[in-house]
Amino acid sequence: MPNTNPFDLGKNRSEALSDGVFAIAMTILVLSFKLPTLPPTAPNVEVASAIYALWPALLTYSVAFIGLGVYWILHHMVFHVVRVVDGTLLWLNILFFLFISVLPFSVQLVDQFPRAEIVPVLFGINLAIVGWLLYLQWIYALAHPKLMVEDLSRPYWEEVSFRILLAPVTATLTSLICFWSVSTSLVIYGVLLLYYFLPVGRRDRGAESVKRWRFARRTLGAISMLAVGVGWYLFRPELLLLNTRVNENLSLTHAQKLLTGSFKGIAHQTAGQAMIYELDGRRVLRFTQFSTSDGPDVHVYLVAAPDASSDDVVRHAGFINLGKMKGNQGDQNYDLPSNADLSMYRSVSLWCERFNVNFGACTLR
Repeated sequence: MPNTNPFDLGKNRSEALSDGVFAIAMTILVLSFKLPTLPPTAPNVEVASAIYALWPALLTYSVAFIGLGVYWILHHMVFHVVRVVDGTLLWLNILFFLFISVLPFSVQLVDQFPRAEIVPVLFGINLAIVGWLLYLQWIYALAHPKLMVEDLSRPYWEEVSFRILLAPVTATLTSLICFWSVSTSLVIYGVLLLYYFLPVGRRDRGAESVKRWRFARRTLGAISMLAVGVGWYLFRPELLLLNTRVNENLSLTHAQKLLTGSFKGIAHQTAGQAMIYELDGRRVLRFTQFSTSDGPDVHVYLVAAPDASSDDVVRHAGFINLGKMKGNQGDQNYDLPSNADLSMYRSVSLWCERFNVNFGACTLR
C-alpha cells in the first residue's frame, strides 16, 4: 500500500486548473490579431495585401500556440505519474500557471513593437521560465516518492526528464539568439517542436539500450549547456537592459564645420547628429544627441560611399575604422586620420564586427 498522509491532496483539481488555464491562454492568443483598417468597400487586391501583411503576427501566434501545446503535453506527462500533491508542489504549479497566463501578453508585445529588440528576448525568457518551472515540479516530485505512483519505470522517468529539460534549455538559448536574429530562433523552435511529435516509449528497454540512452541524454545536456554559455558570450542579451552613456566635450570656438548629417536606424533604432569639425590642425567626427542599441563589438566606420545604409556597401566600398563605439548614448568624439579624403568618405556606419550587422548609418553632406 502506498504511504498516505492526511495532508496530501488529490491531483484532480490541479489537472482541471491546468486544462482551464491552458485553454484560456491558447484562446486569448488569437486576440493579438488586428483586423486591417480598410473600408467595407475595399477591393480584393487591398484586402489580400492587408491579410498578407499579418504574416509576422501569424508566425508568432503559431510558435506560441504550439509551444503552449508542448508544455500542456509535458505537464500532462508529469501529472500522469503523480499520485497526490502537497503544498509545495501546488505552489510550484501556481507559479507555472502564472507565466503560462502571461504568454499572450508577451505575444502582443512582439506584435505591437516589432522593431524593439528587447521584446522577442522577453518572449523567449517567458517560454524559458515556464519550462524551468515545469522541470522544477518534476524534480521535486521525483525527490518525494510518496507523491508518485509505485510502478514508475526508470526508462519512463529518464525520457520524460530529458523532454522536460530540453524545452527550457532550448528556450533559454533562443532567447539569447533572437536579440540578433529572430528568424534563426524560430527555426530552432521549429526543429525542437518536431522532436515532441515523437511518442514516449512505453516498454522497458534493455540494459544496453538504457546505457546508450543515458549517455545520449548526458551528452546532449552538456552540449546544450555549453551552447547556452557560448550563446550568452556571443550575443550578450543583457546589453539590451544597460546603457553606456558618454558625455565628451569639444571646444568649438575656433572649429570649422565641414560635414553634417543625421543618423537613421538600420538593424537597430538609431538617432542623433554626426558632424565633422576641423580644429587645431586635426579633424574630429562628433556625435550629438546620439542614441542606439548597445551590443558586442560595435565599431564606428567612416565609409567611402555617399550612403552606408546597405550592408553590402559597407563591406565593399571601403572604410576607415575609427575604433569601438564609446557608448550607445550621449555626445562623443572620434579623431580622423590626417590622410582621410572627405570627398570620398561621406557616410558613417555603426558596424557590429562580430555579426556583420549595420546598427545605424548617417550620410554626411
